[in-house]
This record gives sequence, structure tokens and C-alpha cells, in this order.
Amino acid sequence: MSKRLPNIEYSNWIKSLKIKIQKAQNKVTFSINSQLLELYWELGRELALRQKTTNWGSNYMDLTAK
Repeated sequence: MSKRLPNIEYSNWIKSLKIKIQKAQNKVTFSINSQLLELYWELGRELALRQKTTNWGSNYMDLTAK
């Protein structure tokens, strides 16, 4: 015979699973946002550096934007 879980116990178990899933999703979201922020910061730094070291009229920004 199989043992059936009482409704309250089952409900609590489902709630705990949902909380675990939500925590994992939040960690993933935070990690992705951190990586994107790091990427954008580095891109901005490289563009600013390139702007300082390139000759006026080289159109590097227009070429980069395409």
C-alpha cells in the first residue's frame, strides 16, 4: 500500500519547492545582470580609450555602430 501525504503536508512541500525554484531563478537573474553590467562597462571603457587614441575623422565610431 502506498502512503498518501496529508493535504497540508503536500501543500507545504509544494510551497517549499516553489520557493527553491524562485531562489534559483533570482540567482540566475542576478548573475546574468552582473555579467551584462561588466560587459557594458568594458565596452564603454574600450570605446572611450579608442576615442582618445584614434585620429580625428577616422570614423571608427560610425564603423563600430554598423
